[in-house]
Amino acid sequence: PTGPVTFSYFTNGTCTAPAAGTSSTFTLSGGTVDGTTFTQTPATVGSYSFQATYSGDANYLSGTSPCELLTVGKASPTIGTSLSSSNISVGGSVHDSATLTGATATAGGTVTYTAYSNSLCTLGAQDGGTKTVAAGVVPDSDSLTFNAAGDYNWQAVYSGDGNNAGATSTCLNEHLVVGKLTPTVITSIYDDTNDVNDVSLVDFGVTVYDLATVSSDAVGLPAPTGKVNFSFYNTIGCTGPMSVDLDQALVGGVAQSTSHGPLTAGAYSFMAHYNGDVNYSALDSACEPLTVNAQGLFDPPFGIKTVNAQGVPVLIWTMVWINNGNHVPIAAAVHDPIPSGTTYVAGSLTCTPSGTSTTSTCEFETTSITFPKGRIVWSGIIGDDFGATTALAAANEVTIVYSVTVSSSVNSVRNIATIDSDLNGNGSTNDPGEQNVFSASARWARFGGPSIPGTGFAPGQLTFLPTHVVDYKGLGDLTLEVPALGINIPIIGVPQESDKAWDVSWLGGDAGWLAGSAFPTVNGNSVLTAHVYDANGNPGPFVNVSKLKWGDRVIIDAWGTQYTYEVREVLQVNPDDVSAMMKHQTSPWLTLVTCRGYDESLDSYLYRVLVRAVLVSVK
Repeated sequence: PTGPVTFSYFTNGTCTAPAAGTSSTFTLSGGTVDGTTFTQTPATVGSYSFQATYSGDANYLSGTSPCELLTVGKASPTIGTSLSSSNISVGGSVHDSATLTGATATAGGTVTYTAYSNSLCTLGAQDGGTKTVAAGVVPDSDSLTFNAAGDYNWQAVYSGDGNNAGATSTCLNEHLVVGKLTPTVITSIYDDTNDVNDVSLVDFGVTVYDLATVSSDAVGLPAPTGKVNFSFYNTIGCTGPMSVDLDQALVGGVAQSTSHGPLTAGAYSFMAHYNGDVNYSALDSACEPLTVNAQGLFDPPFGIKTVNAQGVPVLIWTMVWINNGNHVPIAAAVHDPIPSGTTYVAGSLTCTPSGTSTTSTCEFETTSITFPKGRIVWSGIIGDDFGATTALAAANEVTIVYSVTVSSSVNSVRNIATIDSDLNGNGSTNDPGEQNVFSASARWARFGGPSIPGTGFAPGQLTFLPTHVVDYKGLGDLTLEVPALGINIPIIGVPQESDKAWDVSWLGGDAGWLAGSAFPTVNGNSVLTAHVYDANGNPGPFVNVSKLKWGDRVIIDAWGTQYTYEVREVLQVNPDDVSAMMKHQTSPWLTLVTCRGYDESLDSYLYRVLVRAVLVSVK
């Protein structure tokens, strides 16, 4: 046969008219025709059919082929998923994303996201939301927050639609690990004997314990629970022999060790180990060093330092050390680093012990990394001069004199010497707490300037004061307390005058905050002063302030909050050494200042005492 053939496409399975599409005419060749160019795309699931019609030729009649049935089933897509993160910590959030592969371009339906607490995706279901699919695109799940540590698995289920079969993602393909949070462990050694917290240096014979505070800054999560192990070491660095307090329960986030003591002199340390709970990982605290002072049988000597600048560029430094707090001689060692900007004059050092004092070492140590200009070293025995406050009043003082040359580019030099002292009477100055127990300093400057305010009147004499002309400022509920001296007095503000000096004549029994220094309790160096003797010739609040020692407490009570400082330095300076008093600090420090060494012939005090203390606790 020859002639034309056409093909018809029907949207039913019976070739029932009308046809949805008819091809162009194809010509038979060798009795066959190729109709593959007549392609049709079924739009939906269902039954379809094709039929061919032959028009006939000169020898053959026309005819129609049997109806060819075509059944169109649903597409069989797969669903792949991807988590926004596979590892988070407790309290973190993640969401899921899904992609359909092999679905029709117009795929609809929904995808339901679920997170499970087991690997079979059968337990602990958390609903991640049901999202509507549009044109084959699947929106992300809701974000879920996980408030418990553990392993989770996500799964996405596609509902299918009229043209697409449903699909489910593989459970183990989306494994989420929710890790424990890292808590904060802060520890504080508590001096149980003196009711002081956050200590690192205590006196011989005290009893201490450790407090551990375990906390977290995670919002909306339970606080850490569980137990803490405390280790108490007989070394400074949390190594070596120790005793362990196991399983001390956290109560309100705080655990307490058992008490240790009374302690002998030496080095100790605490470390706390938090054992963790279901949401928080185990963690060690930092090592807490603790030094126990030698038994304080004796007071340290004090020093007076002066400078003679008449031969500039040569400066002559003189130190006088007096054992005025004891009735017996005491072993001591003085260290005086050569100041920056100066050079030691070779052979200029002399050490002169008076009376019963003796010298074991008097030398200039050459330069080193620690002391790049070298230092003066003296050791020996200082005889007793109980109650003496000046070299003139002492009989057994030790006098150390040496010279330096000062560079022409240097306009100011401050020289500080420190003394180590045998406080426990064992003949050594190397026991814990016996180093740097007092310091003496002096300052030289090419140019004059303001001086440290005079905070004392003549002892035992009445001094007439004119009308109060300085406008002191009330500071409200602000008081100074020094338990070791029985001081508890208000603090008022002392203005700085145009010449940058302060007039403290009318302080009376109050403490004065020197304007220009940091306000008490804030970051920086806050300077407080009070009279050593008042205008009536009676002892003032600061008459014994020079007797404070390392670790003594100084407390500022400010509007219901208690700020506790600990003494770190006691030094004697010249009245013009304002830079020592106003020393710059970035963290909260106090400097207590008063007069010392009344000279009746001059009717003035020769020196100033500075007590410097650092903030250790706020409650």
